[in-house]
Amino acid sequence: MSKFEAKAYNLHTTGVGFINRLRFVKPSGKGKGYFAVAIGALYGVENDEGRAESSLYDLRVVGAKAIEAVKTLQAAFDDNQKIFVEFKAGDTRAEAFQYKRGKREGEWGACIKGSLLQVRKAWINGKLVIDHSSSDVSVETLGQPPAPQELAQQEEYPAASVGTVSEPAHAMPVPSWRVRLAERPERIVLLKNDPELDLKLWEIDCTGTYVRTWCSQEGRLLFVRDAKRA
Repeated sequence: MSKFEAKAYNLHTTGVGFINRLRFVKPSGKGKGYFAVAIGALYGVENDEGRAESSLYDLRVVGAKAIEAVKTLQAAFDDNQKIFVEFKAGDTRAEAFQYKRGKREGEWGACIKGSLLQVRKAWINGKLVIDHSSSDVSVETLGQPPAPQELAQQEEYPAASVGTVSEPAHAMPVPSWRVRLAERPERIVLLKNDPELDLKLWEIDCTGTYVRTWCSQEGRLLFVRDAKRA
């Protein structure tokens, strides 16, 4: 008789958004306390006002580096400063909950639960304070490296355009990739191994402005702006 071997599956999600809540949870029993964060994760293409849609992620922080990053951000959050993060979550799933107080008391809502595995980057009031990932420029002019000021812009979000933490995440600025897409550059180059390739392809298609063309560089996809569609 063969022995059954259970299989394990990992579900990983990457994204960016503003931290709407950061807390240390103390179980009522003898369980060990833990950090938890709520992130308004951005998705889709920004509108004319520079806003994007968002989904609420309520995540338990796991892993030494993730816990260390959250501890670093705790004081800034308690001081009502604006915290924008690039993150990686695991085992995400939708859960329903009932509001216990406030204007929506008694109503039902939904959020995405999971584990916060990594805080790859974090900005406080537009200033980069955590960077655990290598820089990757996904949108560029073919054959021309990004200007130094463009690279600097990717590492810092203008504080003047950032809303307060208590505001809905869809009122927040979008990542630099979408900002550059909104500027409608003449050419866009995507890396085929980009983990967000499918999302970026969809966002490009939503603009109705670009057509894909042949690219001489292996491992890349080239899109050019079609004047007839612009």
